[in-house]
This record gives sequence, structure tokens and C-alpha cells, in this order.
Amino acid sequence: MYSSKIIHVDMDAFYASVEQRDNPEYRGKPVAVGGSKVRGVVAAASYEARKYGIYSAMPSRTAYRKCPGIIFVKPRFEVYSGVSRHVMAIFRDYTDLVEPLSLDEAYLDVTRNKLRFSSAVLIAREIRARIKAETGLTASAGISYNKFLAKIASGMNKPNGMTIIPEEEAIEHWAIQMVTRRNPTLFPGPLIVWGWNKEAEHKAALVLELAEVIPGCNIITMPDYRPIYPKIDPEAVINPCHPNLTIQHNKIEVCALVGIHCHFANITLKMIRANTNCYTTALCQYDGHEDALLSIRDLNADKLEKLIAAVKRVLKEGTEPWALTSAGKAELEEIKATKTREKPAEKSEATLFMADLEQGLDENAE
Repeated sequence: MYSSKIIHVDMDAFYASVEQRDNPEYRGKPVAVGGSKVRGVVAAASYEARKYGIYSAMPSRTAYRKCPGIIFVKPRFEVYSGVSRHVMAIFRDYTDLVEPLSLDEAYLDVTRNKLRFSSAVLIAREIRARIKAETGLTASAGISYNKFLAKIASGMNKPNGMTIIPEEEAIEHWAIQMVTRRNPTLFPGPLIVWGWNKEAEHKAALVLELAEVIPGCNIITMPDYRPIYPKIDPEAVINPCHPNLTIQHNKIEVCALVGIHCHFANITLKMIRANTNCYTTALCQYDGHEDALLSIRDLNADKLEKLIAAVKRVLKEGTEPWALTSAGKAELEEIKATKTREKPAEKSEATLFMADLEQGLDENAE
């Protein structure tokens, strides 16, 4: 199995850097694109301006108050667009799978690239070098196996930096989120729940073990929607008010979908994240899920064992789980009490009911 190779390239202080490139007198000085001393909003700020706490979308009067020496420059969007087209053309020399997010950043899937490079690091390094040589600007890059982590990585070593987040770090991060956030929940799907062979049975056992090692973890099985795909109403899968997003009316703030068919997982993840603060992750048997905040792909027994080991490790290192905090203990006690109170009737109770009914029929018999 291969792992996806995703690069997120983000131009450094793009608008402001173009102005400093084209106007040597601005170099090394605090520059704000957009606004003026008396009115307007800062569209972009150079790194020199950011040292004064100036950032995009800040009122320009506030920026001037923070840095009286700041240089306000009128934006030249036609120039920025031209530079952006040049940069995007560089990206497409390596892959057609380019997803621009704005004029100054894009995702590149270089898993299978035009130059047949096996290393995403080499591609990112070459792209950054070409951008510098051909445009005179710098760019930062993040590399990982999914888009979310690649975007995080690109911002970790700015400006003009490059960061890699391997899967091992992602697993560690996943373990910390599952342990420390409120009401951790696993949503196993048909690929796990259905034990159609020994491998599936082994995975199911490991998922149960994973739930056991995460303090306060819940398990909610997901139905199989494949027979009605693609004619499926997303609201029928899950939505922010769906009971599956709560445990006895208490919100789930971290969850992992395990072994759910990719199409439905993407729909489900979108619905979970809509208007909620749920940190949604996916543990997928095949491809990663583009809508997950964190996705672990090619899930097999070995990888599940790594997840279990990671949870045990973060607990051993002293990470305090949500379930052992005072708020977590109180909420879990409340959940337990509610479950006990709303527990369905036992079969024996149904038998007693039938006996009462038979007695009543005898008493009223003529």
C-alpha cells in the first residue's frame, strides 16, 4: 500500500512581498497593503510589520497606532494575479492535482507526479527554489499524507521554511486529542462491525481494545448506507442535532470514524463538523478522507496496534485524560445515571407483563 504525499505551498506575506520586490525602498521596512493612516483595512502585512502585532483584516488606524512608521501601499491585484498564475504554472509542471485555495496558496497531490519523483520533500524543495528564482519571492511548504496536516506544517516554519509531519507524529497527535477532549467516541462502520473473515474479526477486537484504553470512550456503530448511495440525504447520515453527536445529551467533541465506506465518511464528517467543535478524525482501510481534520489511512491490524500503543504512551507520559478531570467524572456519572434510568425493559419484565395480562383476562372472563 502507498501513502498519499500532499504538499501545501503558501507564499510568504504575498501581497506585501510583491510590493517589497518591486519597490526596493520598502525592503526591510514595515509595509501594509491596503488602507491608509485614517481609514481602511490592512489586506496584508510584511513580516517587519507583523513584529508590531499588525495582521490582515486589522483596521489601518489601529495598524498606524501600533507602528507610526508603517508604509501603506495601494493594492495592485492585477500584479498579484499575474504572479499567482506563474506560481500555479510551476505547480502544474509537477502534478495536475493542484487545488488552489487563494492567489497565494495551494495543495499539491504528488503521490503520482509527472517527474516520477519518489520524494515529496525533493519536489517541495525544487518548487520553492523555482519560485524564488523565477519570481523573486519566497514560499513555505508543508508535507504530510493529508491536506489538513500539510497545511499545519506549512505554517510551522515561516517564512521561507519547510516542515514534514510523518504519520508517526499524526498518530501521536490523534492519541492526545482522543484522550484530552470531551466525550471521545468511536464510530465503527460495516467494514469493522461485520466479521466476515478472521482479519475483520481481529480488527473488531482491536477496536474494542482501543476503546478500552481511551478513558471514558464511547462506541456508536454506524449503519451501512451503501445500498442507497448515491441517492442519500446527508441529514439521514448525521447532522449536528443528530443523537449520534451526543451521549445522553452531552456533546461529543472528538470522534473517530473507523472502517466506514469513503463516500459516506466524507458526508458524515462534513455533517459532524458543521456548526460544532467536534474534532473529527477518520481511520480508513483504504484512502484518507479529505474532510477529516486528521486521517489515518491504510488501516490494518498493525496500525490499530500502533494507535493503541500511542494512547498508552501518552497516558504513561502524564497526559491528563478528560475522563479523569472533575468535569469529566461528573459528566460520565451523569451519563451512567441517565443510561440506567432509560434502560430498556428486560425480557423477564415483559413476561411479567404478559402474566398480568393473562390474569386480567381470567378475572374478566364470563
